[in-house]
Amino acid sequence: MKLPITPKEFRATILSHGYFWLRPVIGTETPPSIIIPYNLPGQIGCIRIAAHGKKVELETMSGSEHDALKIATHCLSFDEDLKPIRKIARTSAQWKWIIDEKKGRFLRSPSLFEDCLKAIFTINTNWKRSVLMSKIATEKYGSKTGAKFNGKAVWAFPTPYRIARESEGSLKEILRCGFRTKFILSLTDAAIENPEFYTNDVWRSFSSGEFCNEIGAVSGMGPMSVAYISRLYGKTNSYHMDSWVIRRCAELWGLSPNQIEGYVHRRYGDFGHYGPAIFWFELTRYWHFSEEEALEKGV
Repeated sequence: MKLPITPKEFRATILSHGYFWLRPVIGTETPPSIIIPYNLPGQIGCIRIAAHGKKVELETMSGSEHDALKIATHCLSFDEDLKPIRKIARTSAQWKWIIDEKKGRFLRSPSLFEDCLKAIFTINTNWKRSVLMSKIATEKYGSKTGAKFNGKAVWAFPTPYRIARESEGSLKEILRCGFRTKFILSLTDAAIENPEFYTNDVWRSFSSGEFCNEIGAVSGMGPMSVAYISRLYGKTNSYHMDSWVIRRCAELWGLSPNQIEGYVHRRYGDFGHYGPAIFWFELTRYWHFSEEEALEKGV
């Protein structure tokens, strides 16, 4: 099935942040492709989305075609209206890169629960450790999807109900997640208590403030994690920054930490609600280029 996205925009979307590298996702940058397993209430399966020439096509590896299209629509953020962003970008040469580089969409996991748990895996640790925790969680607590890749079974991310069957000690030992164990259990409890929000699409009816308050009530989902997830779901309401963002602002614009907040509100003010997302896309532009290209573009 052909999807309404160009290969260039597809690549920009799947590389919009680091979750592309976290299991159970299996992806390639060139040519851009991504395998997304899922296990949601009443839905289990696996899809593959890949660029072929000038087209991007969806393949149902297992599960129903109806579910496959729903998952692809959610994971590639097709529900987000990019017209306001592109209208503003056309008004100034400063923002021409947004259109040229097809920025605007974020990659999402099949569920908000999976995205939040991956955010917890990134708290106060290095990226290698985050990758490992996500891999172990999938292998130890995930479910077979009925699909195979390179002759091996493809597993989906664990459900909150599966994780809830484990003791705190067992999770800590198997996932090697240390102090994050309590945060994982807090998220699991929230998802079991409110499954329509975390594993379905009730989150769509929440305002930005309501959405951020809901996930922010989970232990461990601090301001940075909430800001991060809210960007992916089009519910952004802050420019909250961590040490990496502060360092990037110094590299790009020579800003000290106390200068950043005023600067970004001025720089992205015309984008209103979309400002934090454009901020993120500008900070990470260099991810999408070779070292030589990034230097040439000054990113």
